[in-house]
Amino acid sequence: MEFSAKQIAEYIQGIIVGDENATVHTFAKIEEGVPGALSFLSNPKYTHYIYDTKSSIVLVNKDFEPEHELQTTLIKVDNAYESLAKLMALYEMSISKKQGVSPLASIAESAKIGKNVYIGPFTCIEDGAEIGDNVCIHPQATIGSNVKIGMNTIIYPHVTIYQDCRIGNNCILHAGAVIGADGFGFAPGADGYEKIPQIGIVELEDNVEIGANTCIDRATMGHTLIKQGVKLDNLIQVAHNVEIGKHTVMASQVGIAGSAKIGEWCMFGGQVGVAGHIKVGDHVNVGAQSGIPGNTKSNTTLMGYPAIDPKQFARSAAIYKKLPDMYVELGRLQKEIEELKISQEFDKFISSLYSKAWIVYCKPPFKNANSVIEYLGRYTHRVAISNSRILNIDNGKVTFKWRDYRDKNKMKTMVLDAEEFIRRFILHILPPRFMKIRHFGLLGNRNKTKKLTLCKSLTNTKVLTKENISPLEILKKVSGKDFNLCPICGIGHLIRPSPA
Repeated sequence: MEFSAKQIAEYIQGIIVGDENATVHTFAKIEEGVPGALSFLSNPKYTHYIYDTKSSIVLVNKDFEPEHELQTTLIKVDNAYESLAKLMALYEMSISKKQGVSPLASIAESAKIGKNVYIGPFTCIEDGAEIGDNVCIHPQATIGSNVKIGMNTIIYPHVTIYQDCRIGNNCILHAGAVIGADGFGFAPGADGYEKIPQIGIVELEDNVEIGANTCIDRATMGHTLIKQGVKLDNLIQVAHNVEIGKHTVMASQVGIAGSAKIGEWCMFGGQVGVAGHIKVGDHVNVGAQSGIPGNTKSNTTLMGYPAIDPKQFARSAAIYKKLPDMYVELGRLQKEIEELKISQEFDKFISSLYSKAWIVYCKPPFKNANSVIEYLGRYTHRVAISNSRILNIDNGKVTFKWRDYRDKNKMKTMVLDAEEFIRRFILHILPPRFMKIRHFGLLGNRNKTKKLTLCKSLTNTKVLTKENISPLEILKKVSGKDFNLCPICGIGHLIRPSPA
């Protein structure tokens, strides 16, 4: 059956760019397009395929603007993916459905079968089961006793629905799905585990889709409830007494433990694990391989185990590979800290700094050793900036002169914010117990006497002996005046020695 671009555009309310008479009879991925096929483009990663695709018609979003010439006809819509879903549903409706009951099917006399149903070969429908109108049950499915299936539901091969379970209208159960098997309930006893009877049921509301080989366990008591519009992928395990809210979707290999309550419009990635007896709020998105161990608020996005905010998880994941090295470094730092906690050890550490030979780094501007000595002589004992260089302090600004050695030693003017000026000034303040360069070496207070004596000995300099004289005698030597004599007569003594 063929459809023209004009017919498709009218059905999905799209805008045609190209040949409105172009026809299609099948669907194809844009990268595998063939003449007569309909494709779509919604992911920007696949944009480059549109320029080479052989598909006759391509659905695109209205904001798409081609950068090169196209060989295909475009139909612009609000959402290309949603429009494709509508067309595929229309295509499926055009395919004639199977009807009739196979003579090879086993149907109990007490079962009630609706109108226009299809029951395939080797299907088993047990006592008291009720099958609604337009239901399609494919071969080798098993419908247990007292099961009720609503209208327009599709049961694919090898699906098993245990006794008393309820399936709503317009549901789809894919091959191998098991609805209503016993929940995992056992009580430890003296001789092992005693099985707890599972006497509840599973109820699927309308428009639910269950993937292949997905298992939904019956409740211990009451209902395991899958509400309206829920979509479950293949290979999902839903334990007893679980409740999944409306329109929630889950990817493959999700596992939900017993009695968990999942809210509405949630999205679970593959291999998400949910602990039992917890409540997950509405509109919760969970990344693949995440674990949810506790209650979760609505309108959140989670990832990791335990599940946390995705940005936090990404930052954590970035340092996982560094953890072994960080662990070793942490151990080393802890050991050093414990050693430094002892005051004697800390003092020893400080003393070791003073005992080291300090070497001045000579930058390229220093031509020779004399230049280094001259530089140190000028700057190791001065303040950070002299008052004469400060020109103005006003409105939070400091104006001062500075010499630019890279520009022929020209004096220039600089204006800084007061805070920045103070910051630069403070950089010249040394930490506690640290001293300027001039206090080290030969003139260092710790070794001055010893080092100067050694230097005088090596240079054959006369070492002056310390004289034990009074302050008056020192003044007489320095000034040449005897301050013990009367300043008027010049003969009498102002101070006489005490009698013995």
